[in-house]
Amino acid sequence: MSVIGRQIGRNTTKAYRLSRLVVLPDYQGLGIGRHISDFSAGIMKNEGAKYYIKTVSPALGEYNNKRKDIWEPTAFNGKIRIDKKRKNVYTTLRTQPSYCHQYIGESIDGYGDLLLPIDKMRIKKNTIKHDFF
Repeated sequence: MSVIGRQIGRNTTKAYRLSRLVVLPDYQGLGIGRHISDFSAGIMKNEGAKYYIKTVSPALGEYNNKRKDIWEPTAFNGKIRIDKKRKNVYTTLRTQPSYCHQYIGESIDGYGDLLLPIDKMRIKKNTIKHDFF
């Protein structure tokens, strides 16, 4: 799986869009993608940022369409956008409608350890004393 966020929008420093969300074929259809999407959106909201998603995946797009309590469709939801000024090498973006949403759900906190670099997570894990050992 890969999630890459990038800053978007004009005149704002706190707006991000999910750029890539990939789930390996053996794990597709289990809801992993939507959980990662919701979780990352909740983290961004906790940081005071707006969070958007644009996808051509019908599964994720329809999920977001149904979850009106946490995802709000944008003006571009369900539309095929053709930018004649730019050559788009990604032909699926020109032939399939995009699902475009803004996250309006609750923020998520208590995730700080999950965002540490892996070497710091290992150090922290080794320094924690557990009563049950």
